[in-house]
Amino acid sequence: MKNRGIFVLSLLSLSLLTSCNNVTSLSIDEINNYVSSLNDVAYDTYSYVGRGNGLDIEVDISANNATLSETDTSVFAMLPLKLQEEGFYEVDEDGNIISSCTYFQIYSRVVDSSSGAGNGVFGSRINDEGYLEFYTFNAFNTLSVNNVNLQPVSVSARFNISYIYNKDGYLVYELIESANYGKDDNSRTYHLECEYTYA
Repeated sequence: MKNRGIFVLSLLSLSLLTSCNNVTSLSIDEINNYVSSLNDVAYDTYSYVGRGNGLDIEVDISANNATLSETDTSVFAMLPLKLQEEGFYEVDEDGNIISSCTYFQIYSRVVDSSSGAGNGVFGSRINDEGYLEFYTFNAFNTLSVNNVNLQPVSVSARFNISYIYNKDGYLVYELIESANYGKDDNSRTYHLECEYTYA
């Protein structure tokens, strides 16, 4: 009888997990179409406000009207601040994605492929504002996070991650938080977010 109860609980857990992982995501063609239709706008400066807390992390960082260059990256994940059609998604002659392309950089920062298949949810969508969002939900990852101490910090947890790019192709929001954020004491969680504006 005890084994049957465990079996029923296991089926229930599997059913809930499967339903949570049922996510509609954009295809790579839809993402490429979005990137190729970005507004042709160039900004000279950007500002950001980043904050965060958690296990061994306390962050309050900002900049106003910093000069913007093509090589600038996001505060925490070091992702490109600007999506560009050229070099966004490239494959080699065998159809394998080239690791230097922007899409691969985003994917590899969000998903830890070394932890195995079925690891949480990775997806992309167009949000209510018409912005392109890359996200994970409850995915195990070991991240190297910048600008939280004097050197990059390696953090391991199940994460909810979101990177949002506007219709001009610029990153406007970056979120990295452990899945237990808001449920457990801050000393056992991670929460980092940064908002960006451009002029």
